[in-house]
Amino acid sequence: MSNEIKPLPDNLDAEQSVIGALLRDNEAVDRLGDLRAEHFFLSDHAVIFGELMRNLAAGRSCDVISLGDALRAKLGDCLPYLNSMACT
Repeated sequence: MSNEIKPLPDNLDAEQSVIGALLRDNEAVDRLGDLRAEHFFLSDHAVIFGELMRNLAAGRSCDVISLGDALRAKLGDCLPYLNSMACT
């Protein structure tokens, strides 16, 4: 038996792609399956995804500007980062 600690799997490009796709097409949320914020490796991505999902669940459309405003208190000015995800 090995006591080796295995690293958690992570794919930051995939996380960015999911967030970017949702920012471009809010209706893509219907195709996510059981994906939840705690599945994201990068904590900032988990916060971003969680806020995005809260907005969509409340029936509000979510774009780079509205999400950036909602996240300002938690992450500071993240508009450039959100924009880079939405545009790739």
